Amino acid sequence: STSDKGVNKYLVPNAMLEGVWTRLSDRLSSLDSSTSLLEVTSEYAAHFYDMYVEGHTGKHLTGDRIRILLLNLPFLFRDLIAPEVLFVNDAIRKAQPGSKLHGLAPIVDPSDEIIEVLLAALRWDMQQRRFGLTAEGLEKLHALSVELLELLKENMPFRTGGPEGWNFEKAHSILHKVRDIILFGWSENFSHQGPEHGHIDNCKRLANCTNNKEVYLTVLRAHSREGHLQYLRSLETDMADAAQDEGDGAEEFVASSSVDKEGEAGACELGIRYPTLQSILAG
Repeated sequence: STSDKGVNKYLVPNAMLEGVWTRLSDRLSSLDSSTSLLEVTSEYAAHFYDMYVEGHTGKHLTGDRIRILLLNLPFLFRDLIAPEVLFVNDAIRKAQPGSKLHGLAPIVDPSDEIIEVLLAALRWDMQQRRFGLTAEGLEKLHALSVELLELLKENMPFRTGGPEGWNFEKAHSILHKVRDIILFGWSENFSHQGPEHGHIDNCKRLANCTNNKEVYLTVLRAHSREGHLQYLRSLETDMADAAQDEGDGAEEFVASSSVDKEGEAGACELGIRYPTLQSILAG
């Protein structure tokens, strides 16, 4: 309905919607490792409430966490909005002639359809993450991809809120997973989880320390300074090693040190490798 000032008034008020997220948080916090192989703290369970009720004030749900929760969400969503469905259907049943609700068909709880999509997504995710998929495994993965996309279109047709439905790049990429595995190998070879977190530590964290003036140059300067410090630390370590092995002979030390350093850098170094001071200044 519409108020006298032209503001839309919804049948289900915000307070009732907040109750749905509170209910989900309570169900999440009730999970324990003895029954669900997963322990969820009350603080983590409150992430959903924070995102959808309080406007996402800083808490995040990463892809890996959602993947773990996906094992339990089908059980948590069962009858999650049952009180709200009963409330709406009761209002429809009691609606008088002239009301917008009069004559409408009762609504149906969509929980079962959503759970069906979640289970299909779980089957697809488990299959695409398998190592060493054979031709039969890839055929199965493609069939699961088609099943998942069709279920999304059928059970959640208004997901994007636009006329295009599920016809957009990210959803359509589900069908390209087999091609990607053939081209690049195991899914973890081209996973975005590592780079996605890498830009948080190496870019966002630094950008948040600025006043939004010349952010790009400020981040570069910070990494340049870190590169200088890394170079100086390596020199300090080398000098300490040289002093310690001074009695063993200079030639023997240089030979063994160069081999060990090359082996370390080539096989074990996983962090950022900053260029030397000379190369930085040279551009």
